[in-house]
Amino acid sequence: MPDTFQPTNIIVTGGCGFIGSNFVHHVVREQPGVHVTVLDKLTYAGNPENIAGLEATIAWYRDNEAWWRPAKGATEARYAAQGQ
Repeated sequence: MPDTFQPTNIIVTGGCGFIGSNFVHHVVREQPGVHVTVLDKLTYAGNPENIAGLEATIAWYRDNEAWWRPAKGATEARYAAQGQ
């Protein structure tokens, strides 16, 4: 058993905002085997251009059905960047 847990899928809520998008870029760059799913409500702070061109699944909170689908394959969701 490895010393650290290495997820294969993660969900980043608020991933189109400043902090969340930087985290997504970091994961995509440093952990190429990890699939990233971004969930964002796209309010004033969320901008899809922040993660444009990345290999990531994107779902919007506004689509009530779509944002549950990516969660089915997630092995861990531990980062939440959305504002309060």
